[in-house]
Amino acid sequence: MPVGHGEDGKAGQRQIATGLALKGFVVLTYDPLGQGERLQYYDPELRASKIGGPTQEHSHANGHAMFNR
Repeated sequence: MPVGHGEDGKAGQRQIATGLALKGFVVLTYDPLGQGERLQYYDPELRASKIGGPTQEHSHANGHAMFNR
């Protein structure tokens, strides 16, 4: 179960994961780079991402794989 894109990505999914676990499901959540609070391009001086918010981070990291034909 992936976490959300917002800065509180994990918190938004916690209730769903807890509900599934209480029903007997095994729930695995993972935190990809560039989503939520786990920033890949963190700048200590800015105390934020160098390239924008969480969605811009993972789009930027995947940019080299995208091309126009």
